[in-house]
Amino acid sequence: MRAGTPSAWDLAWADPAAKAANDRRIAAAVQRALGLDHAHVVTTVDELVAITNTMRGAWVAKAPWTAAGRDRIHSIPGEATPRDDQRTYAQRLLDRQGALVVEPWLERRFDTGVCAHLDARGNVTAAPPHTLLSDARGAFGGVDLTEPPLSPEERTQLDRAVEASGAALAKLGYTGPFTVDAFAHTSGFHAPCEINARHSFGHVTRALGARRLGFGPPPPGATTLVATTEVTAWRA
Repeated sequence: MRAGTPSAWDLAWADPAAKAANDRRIAAAVQRALGLDHAHVVTTVDELVAITNTMRGAWVAKAPWTAAGRDRIHSIPGEATPRDDQRTYAQRLLDRQGALVVEPWLERRFDTGVCAHLDARGNVTAAPPHTLLSDARGAFGGVDLTEPPLSPEERTQLDRAVEASGAALAKLGYTGPFTVDAFAHTSGFHAPCEINARHSFGHVTRALGARRLGFGPPPPGATTLVATTEVTAWRA
């Protein structure tokens, strides 16, 4: 990848607005605007310790630029204060990215996402919600185009989150595809959880016309798309 501003943008960060648009702190700001005021941005390990000590349960700390559940720290239930190894890893992430977004860990009931497009006038066009396949720690595992079991209230929250996310991206000068991830948990609904200002696997799944697309061992009847010693991608 070569840095610069080419005549046609086709790589991450080749669009000058894309890096800022994919900063997880944008999602945290949209959360606060929608009344979900539980994400905290920290810039030092001491701040991380202070914030996590105020949380009654488990927590997760995420680097601003990550994908598929990488570059994050999960607490162990019952241990609010970061361990020494977690502090060391947090410092490495801070040295590399400058900040962490810290949130209480919420037990998921199901994950969902919405693929959308933002035009130059700030208008958002959104597809129906899809179901996200995630592991126990929220790491991405695939996409199922079957709509999740959203209540009317949750669907309203999700629609508001998509519009608010699009407005936040527009202020940064970003146009193009984006995805808003959300999840239902045991105490309510969290939207947006993530804002991905790029073509996500949700877009890819819709483009393929597949019902499900994922990584790891393929389910019965699935078609293997890519298989290497490190990763298997499948379509079902």
